[in-house]
Amino acid sequence: MIDSSSVLVLLGMHRSGTSLTANWLHHCGLHLGDRLLTHDESNPTGHYEDIDFLQLHKDILADNKTDYTYAGETPLQLSAYHRARAKAMVTYKQQLHQQWGWKEPRTCLFTDLYQELLPEAKYIILVRPPHKVINSLMQRDWTRIRLSFRDHPIKRWYKGYLLRKNRKARALRYAKAWKYYNEQLLTLVTSLPEKDYFLGTTDDVKKHSSSIFQKLTTFGFKLENYPISSVLIKRPSLPKENWVLPDALNQEMEELYTSLLEFRSIHKV
Repeated sequence: MIDSSSVLVLLGMHRSGTSLTANWLHHCGLHLGDRLLTHDESNPTGHYEDIDFLQLHKDILADNKTDYTYAGETPLQLSAYHRARAKAMVTYKQQLHQQWGWKEPRTCLFTDLYQELLPEAKYIILVRPPHKVINSLMQRDWTRIRLSFRDHPIKRWYKGYLLRKNRKARALRYAKAWKYYNEQLLTLVTSLPEKDYFLGTTDDVKKHSSSIFQKLTTFGFKLENYPISSVLIKRPSLPKENWVLPDALNQEMEELYTSLLEFRSIHKV
């Protein structure tokens, strides 16, 4: 346990609205990191992702021979070095900032660690329907290939061919990751008192930011309510899904999403 300033942990699976929310929180005045991941084609306004947390999480996953699509295949091993590194990093940020937070989707995989280090932390937890997340991840793959090989049409064609060939396997991989990340969120939210979290959807952020800001105030944060409309950007519609998942997995994901929505805060603020 580390002596606590006001700390906000922003959680959600990749492509679930965490970057939008972090962008808004940043403009409200919340410190989200001394080094933030810059924008790219998948997030043109910025990820607002603390590079210190990002690199730690990547290193842990790499040492476990996995990546951001980890889906609980084998238990993650956190070495004494990784635990000490996390503790030192959090302690340093606590000393520097009276109120702060971070966003990094892989944090969903390490909620036990951060509950131990920051038992007084507050949480914003975002959920998005599984097929929307999977489709967005699939589309991001295409965008990255298109931009990475814009000057190499043959390589671009070949990489695109491999994506098309492996689309079912990729969709299944992303689906299993969505399920595992959100299982961790469900475990977390069931362990927290209602006063310590806000759980909502991506649409809740867009339509009810004033309610979220009210919750932040009850958390004890002293911020300025920046208009969410100032950070919204229009994104192109996602293409039609061209992949099929097993019926049993679809049902499990839908049941999990429904269970998470039972903790939705928008009607409780």
